[in-house]
Amino acid sequence: MRGFLPSGPVASVYEGLAAEEWLLGEGATEEPTLMIWQGPTAVVMGKNQNPWRELLLTEVLREGIPLARRISGGGTVYHDPGNLNISWILPRETYRAEQISGVMEQTLVALGLTPQTGVSGGFRVQGKKVSGAAFCYRKDHVLHHGTLLISADLDRMRRLLAPPRTQVETHAVRSIPAAVANLQDLSPTITQETVIEALCQEATREWGALTTARLPAHLPGVEAQQREDWIWGQTPAFQFDTPSGSSPHLHASVRKGWVYDWKVDGTPCNALGKTPFHSDSIPVWAEALQLDPQDLNALLQASGLILP
Repeated sequence: MRGFLPSGPVASVYEGLAAEEWLLGEGATEEPTLMIWQGPTAVVMGKNQNPWRELLLTEVLREGIPLARRISGGGTVYHDPGNLNISWILPRETYRAEQISGVMEQTLVALGLTPQTGVSGGFRVQGKKVSGAAFCYRKDHVLHHGTLLISADLDRMRRLLAPPRTQVETHAVRSIPAAVANLQDLSPTITQETVIEALCQEATREWGALTTARLPAHLPGVEAQQREDWIWGQTPAFQFDTPSGSSPHLHASVRKGWVYDWKVDGTPCNALGKTPFHSDSIPVWAEALQLDPQDLNALLQASGLILP
């Protein structure tokens, strides 16, 4: 089994996500692969999620917290130095989700905990979620990755993952709220080092000796992970309204990062064609809608729509 173990935190969440994608594609082999990584504070959405429905974007942007979108499904997660990311890459023909879940369960048992299986491969301890998981199938390999909360800033997590009510209609996947806990709160002797050691021991029991390997010095795909058309433009199609009773009342549709079909008090605005759903477009919208740009921005923010 190949093991890519942390020699220190990755420079950014985009580097960690790019490493996962490289291991799933160009770097894939026929042997099972385990990558463990940890990095600075970030928020990561599932592939099919809407950031305006998942996050308190005012705080995410104000605090300069990187926002990312991963290639797997599932819900939005919070990363910080107290969160451990665990990525498994296996050939599709030998991949069994229950096998990986078994290794994760035995790891928690080895740490002195009594885990219960949660939703979609995650785990709870004493009724609180400590781990989540998500999956991506690509050609003949599978990425099965997840997190373990060890000493994360849970107050900050709860604040950032508590979005305001928005006037957004969408079929995008919504996260399922859950009470969470850090492993260190459940057992103070647990550290990242003890978790990694226990996890590697259980992986070795399951797949044989772990051979450490190195990622490329310059990972391809890091820049692609940061592109706005991936983070924001990948958002599934949605519609938004300004608050009920607002004057004027605005309605529009957004698809793949473009906004169109503007309506003002129910009447189509033919002066506006398709434009980027971005703060740079506000002056263009304001002119066509005959509004002051600051008033229009205030209307959008009142709808929970903080633009990139």
